[in-house]
Amino acid sequence: MYKKGQQIQTIGIESGLAGNHEACSKGPVTLRNSKYLHTQCRKRGIDLHWLPLLKASHSLNKQAAIKKLCREAELVSANCTKNKMPFLFFCGEHAYAMGIWKGAMAALASNQTPAKKLGLIWIDAHMDAHTFITSPSGNVHGMPVAALLGKGDERLNDIYGEGPMLEPKNLALLGLRSYEKKEVDLLKHLNVRHISMGNIKCQSLSVLLCTLREQVLEHADYFAISLDVDAIDPKDAPAVGVPEAGGLSGLELCEAFKQFNKDPLLLGVEIAEYSPDFDQNNKTLHLISDLVVALFGQQY
Repeated sequence: MYKKGQQIQTIGIESGLAGNHEACSKGPVTLRNSKYLHTQCRKRGIDLHWLPLLKASHSLNKQAAIKKLCREAELVSANCTKNKMPFLFFCGEHAYAMGIWKGAMAALASNQTPAKKLGLIWIDAHMDAHTFITSPSGNVHGMPVAALLGKGDERLNDIYGEGPMLEPKNLALLGLRSYEKKEVDLLKHLNVRHISMGNIKCQSLSVLLCTLREQVLEHADYFAISLDVDAIDPKDAPAVGVPEAGGLSGLELCEAFKQFNKDPLLLGVEIAEYSPDFDQNNKTLHLISDLVVALFGQQY
């Protein structure tokens, strides 16, 4: 959907309610205020058009506040999709993927016959396929995949709400290395493609992502990328709340993302779980900037 010189609608979700700590809530604000990010974007002709930050309501209980943020993210992504505006979400937590991709799916399906469908590449160290019943921690940021697939329990379904679900054949997970049996069982039962780090160490990340794009588009019209920064090895991206050793190379991921630059079928991108308090010499901030440039910047 991206065209040369087009603005990238950029949205930050400032919240740390869905995980173990609230440091990740600072991520979107840090990126919005980063001179480095904006300088790198300007150099490569990227116009990040920042919309007002979405913030958690402290007058609501945790579940209600997360639900409200998901609804707000849903409205924004639906509006961008309907108006064919490429978008970039910076989310404190991966939980809000529920609202982002639900809104995109709803917009693609509305007023179109046959309905257009979304394919999603989910890049994460974790499967995020728990429910309140199966989760050891009860943290909602470990549940969005289950919700998007329509496999939530009553509490999770209350957060997600009614609406379109992501078809299992239109989803692929990559970079996995920390998960529980219940999550594996769910994804295997639904035949969702899921690739652990142990299965990609000897493969080209660029080729693998190209293949996943083709696979999720076999039955979909557009695709999107949802990236949890903890998918990347902590040596390259230390600023996460749940670091997992043995992750993706930051440099290789940047190179792999370049193949999607100006891809007319790339609907939008989400980058989640950046926690600046844990960064080292702005290493993660710089890497996120490089990823944005790889996806949207002018290539030389």
